[in-house]
Amino acid sequence: MKNVTTDLLDEVLKVKGLESDYALAKLLDVRTQTISSYRTGRTQMSDEMALRATRVLGRAPAPV
Repeated sequence: MKNVTTDLLDEVLKVKGLESDYALAKLLDVRTQTISSYRTGRTQMSDEMALRATRVLGRAPAPV
């Protein structure tokens, strides 16, 4: 099963050249535990967080 949230997080890591979820959390201005919770499926990414990630990528938010 495809996980759109994880795919989005991984894309931000790749595009920004980041090497860790810690660096990703700093970029998105959230705690590392928040990123971990998204990755494990404990919590879902909010619309606001998805918009932050798409802005970082320079993508239109509509598909997300």
